[in-house]
Amino acid sequence: MTCQAILNPPKTTLRPDQTVAQAMAILFAEHRLSLPVVDEKGRYRGMFGIHRLLGLALPKAAGLDQAPHLAFVSDRPDDIRARLKAVADQPLSRHLDETVHPIRPTTPLVETLLLLYRSRDDLPVVDDQSGTLVGVVSLRDALDTLAKGA
Repeated sequence: MTCQAILNPPKTTLRPDQTVAQAMAILFAEHRLSLPVVDEKGRYRGMFGIHRLLGLALPKAAGLDQAPHLAFVSDRPDDIRARLKAVADQPLSRHLDETVHPIRPTTPLVETLLLLYRSRDDLPVVDDQSGTLVGVVSLRDALDTLAKGA
């Protein structure tokens, strides 16, 4: 059995030219952790989601491996909001998570579940030949589909 057993067509996708603010509004409105970003031809470009938003809200010093203690950094809510506001009008193309590697429609189901477990995020499913987004395997949908058969 392959991931097609738990694959859903992409209901919502984002475009690289949409802004961070637009993407954030869509993520919150649809209660999603992340969404795939595709170009005008439907080709997968990366993911954008809550994890990336949190990274944008953090001070730059938080990204340094040498800075495990951030007591010296301002952590007032207004400062965090200001960091998000500073990137709100920037295009998603500047902030894509390209570390989420897509799987193929032929990826075995058990491998798909392992990747979901390891990544703790939705997985884009992309056609090998065209690079187009075929669907998404979400954590919630995978568990829902599998639980119905139990």
